[in-house]
Amino acid sequence: MLLVLPGSVVVTVTLLKKLFPNAKIIIDRFHIVQMLNRAVNSTRTDLMNRFDNNSKNYKLFKRNWKLFLKRYDDLNCTYQFYERSQREWVTAEQLVNQGLQLADQDFRKAYWDYQRLLEVIDDPTPSKIKIFKQCLTEVNQKYPGSRSEASKADKTLLTLYDNLIPVITALEPQYCHYTNGPLEGINRKIKQIQRTAYGYRNFEHLKARIYLQTYLGKDTRSSVKTA
Repeated sequence: MLLVLPGSVVVTVTLLKKLFPNAKIIIDRFHIVQMLNRAVNSTRTDLMNRFDNNSKNYKLFKRNWKLFLKRYDDLNCTYQFYERSQREWVTAEQLVNQGLQLADQDFRKAYWDYQRLLEVIDDPTPSKIKIFKQCLTEVNQKYPGSRSEASKADKTLLTLYDNLIPVITALEPQYCHYTNGPLEGINRKIKQIQRTAYGYRNFEHLKARIYLQTYLGKDTRSSVKTA
């Protein structure tokens, strides 16, 4: 039996082990990436706000935030474009490197920890999984007592370490194709339907709307018998 957990129920791993002792528990990789993604973005915002709003450094982190969330190996290192905030022709890779040079230790560490995770997701080899596991272990050893002094990114890594087995299992090649993506999409659609209608008093009406919205625009002629 395999249980795929979304990131919002990480704390229920202990309970699930008691209820399903023979189940292999994994945490959805999307939520693992999302946790570090948000930590990196929040750390970038804190770093950006240390600079003057009209300075080049502030605009570098403000205008190019998407580049800092992209995989480093996918950054274009040949195509140059004119970056108005820096008043020079640069590549995407050069902009990220400039930002890393200006950044403090917390942001640089958060950035490269995030990159390690992206590498494991794209190519889940045993060596890369081992490196990421060692990264989580080192962060845990860094805060043997209180974790209140940990940075935002380190707190995220500590959360992943507390659920180390489900996290590492989710990164293994034989389980990497399991995902909660379709289920998350359905939940998102239902919540949007409720939000658009400001709620439904009658459950049957809500269910009918869900069916209508789900099949709206789909070609169902293949299921209709023709003479």
